[in-house]
Amino acid sequence: MEALPRRQAKYIKEDVEEGRRRESLNMSLDHKSQIFQNLNGAIDEVLLKFGTERVRVRNTVYDTLPVVVHGNANTKEYPTVMVGVFIEQPTPFLSQFFQRLVTLDYPKHKLNVFVHNNEVYHERHIQKFWEENKDVFKSFKVVGPEENLSQGEARNMGMGLCRKDPGCDYYLSMDADVMLTHRQTLKILIEQKQKIIGPLVTRHGKLWSNFWGALSLDGYYARSEDYIDIVQSKRVGVWNIPYMAHIYLIKGEVLRNELKERKHFVLEKLDPDMALCKHARELTNHREKDSPNPETFYMLRVPKVFNSFYYSTLYKSPFPTVCDLGCSPQGYALMNFVVKYTPGRQSYLRPHHDSSTFTINVALNSKGTDFQGGGCRFHRYNCSLDSPRKGWSFMHPGRLTHLHEGLPTTNGTRYIAISFIDP
Repeated sequence: MEALPRRQAKYIKEDVEEGRRRESLNMSLDHKSQIFQNLNGAIDEVLLKFGTERVRVRNTVYDTLPVVVHGNANTKEYPTVMVGVFIEQPTPFLSQFFQRLVTLDYPKHKLNVFVHNNEVYHERHIQKFWEENKDVFKSFKVVGPEENLSQGEARNMGMGLCRKDPGCDYYLSMDADVMLTHRQTLKILIEQKQKIIGPLVTRHGKLWSNFWGALSLDGYYARSEDYIDIVQSKRVGVWNIPYMAHIYLIKGEVLRNELKERKHFVLEKLDPDMALCKHARELTNHREKDSPNPETFYMLRVPKVFNSFYYSTLYKSPFPTVCDLGCSPQGYALMNFVVKYTPGRQSYLRPHHDSSTFTINVALNSKGTDFQGGGCRFHRYNCSLDSPRKGWSFMHPGRLTHLHEGLPTTNGTRYIAISFIDP
């Protein structure tokens, strides 16, 4: 047997003697990082664990909380987050939304806030919030309706603020009609260490949510087998999904390195959220035809944490655009309401999917006599339907295949009755 080199034999002898000395002193190596955690070469083995007043590092391999962390940076600093808030339509409970933002369990000096408001009515609510909290956040920027930005342009602007700031660690995009009922939402999302992730948002008692579980072959909605179990909290955890909307968290480094383009929210025939998701899937080397469920976005559902409610804008005064007619618990139509279209208020409805399996649309007044314009356009089929005669109706799939929009009413007032069947 070949003899060991002299230097290697020396190291082995020193290790053996060191082991004997530790044993004599009743000492052992901290190989599970119960006391010390070295970040060099082990950064993927640690997560930030947020407490009430401080941040701890958790070793995910041994599930330990080391006391001393050795690295090249201050690992106990909270990441800096740019929060983009989007008020694109008349939104009820806006004051409560802002109050939940203030009470979010996260250091406010680490939050930069960008607000895009597209409604003149809400300017007073934003002004009041700013006057009461202007010194709370690290920065607070508002872009109002006078700028005449589209939804896509506004969302590109908010994301761009984080992209251009090297100190922006995360970008959190939130629509103003999302109500976060858990104060540690942001902390828990950051702990997941995903490039793009969002919390599950639902409507109480409904199967509506802010994500798609799968895509069809042509890139539109397809319900996944476990969708209902996830929405009803029968399954909890983190899942990769192809599409999410209304609220999501993106790493700043992803914006600067992978999503470097500045127009991710603008794409023909798609609403802004769908455009972002399609761009992100393509830029991260995922194509729908290769994978019906590409691992680009992640959705988090944990028990008794994200019991968040998405408040519908189907609301009466001070927004008389839509009024609720109620529903019968014995029937299949679980949501029935009237929509009012008129120039200067709500003259059209942007592309969307309904929260239904099928939707029934009934004309309540006459085109040519009561109003001009109107109708419905189905993007996937490039097909437009004129407003039907008074008392006539048409029915179409809701969430399954038919992305559609309400075409502009150019004069007068148009009324339609809507029934969502089997949401």
